Amino acid sequence: MVADIAADRTENKLTYETSGVPTLFRHKLTKVAVALKINDEYVKDANASTHSIGDKVFTVKSISFNNIAKEGTYTQGYDGKTDSWTSESASSTASESISVFSSQAGKTLTTTETKISDDGAQYIFLPQSFVSSTNASDNAANERVANLKIVYTIDTYYTDSQYSTEEVTIVRSLENPTAAAGSQKWEKNKDIVYKITIGLDEILWDPAVENWDSQEEIDIPLY
Repeated sequence: MVADIAADRTENKLTYETSGVPTLFRHKLTKVAVALKINDEYVKDANASTHSIGDKVFTVKSISFNNIAKEGTYTQGYDGKTDSWTSESASSTASESISVFSSQAGKTLTTTETKISDDGAQYIFLPQSFVSSTNASDNAANERVANLKIVYTIDTYYTDSQYSTEEVTIVRSLENPTAAAGSQKWEKNKDIVYKITIGLDEILWDPAVENWDSQEEIDIPLY
């Protein structure tokens, strides 16, 4: 966090809680989280010891952000709003991959939306803009730009205790494919939640952007 510049002050003033020089701190980075759920009840109880034939259990194995810019220069403004970051593009060579969640056992998904991370950790990133993928639904194309990668399994029961497992990997560009080029960004002082709904034939992407005093939601279907 960085405090606004307190200019032209000649005396103490009661502005917030106590008398003094008004000092307002603002977040200059971006907090990002991922929340998952399934779109339907494919099983009565995913954690039951026995299942019905045809039951399907969805388990997320890993979540990561990739090709994310990790270096930038912050310039402070005088009013707390005109400050800026330079080198904010995730296409920079100064990029990295961040694992949000990774577990061999995985986490079973239900129809209740749940934020998922390793040990409940919170993730803070450099504000940045994104480059669109050449094909919004193609994993290989999305691997080359800033992306969110999710690996999950679907266990389909063919007896009450035996099942076959299918592993699914989804890679999606962080650039909103339905928005104007460059309009999807991680901006400073934003709290972003990627709300992902997983089904048998599609994944729904529902990013929510919260500015700690307002919220905006965007619906983006991912096939």
